Amino acid sequence: MRELGMIYERGTNGEGQKVVEVDLDRAHELYLKAAELGDSLAKNYLGSFYYNHTHEYEKAVNCFRQASECDRALNNLGLCFEQGLGKTVQDYNQAIKLYEMSAD
Repeated sequence: MRELGMIYERGTNGEGQKVVEVDLDRAHELYLKAAELGDSLAKNYLGSFYYNHTHEYEKAVNCFRQASECDRALNNLGLCFEQGLGKTVQDYNQAIKLYEMSAD
């Protein structure tokens, strides 16, 4: 579901070939279903969806926190702290800590 959501979000497969029309509603639905089943990477994708497409930063932060075992989510959460988004206070120290954890 997560990977299919990404295809609908981008309209392309992993090789960059156009395979479907972009359908953000369908992508959101698939990410949400996969996240509800406990897929951490899907939670990160859902957070990125909120961050990039709907600008619902609080929802994005919540998703990134729920997916904290995912390196990508830690990086994305660091970005939110760096920018002070989604009810996070701009905190460069916390952002650096999250970036370092992601890199490790």
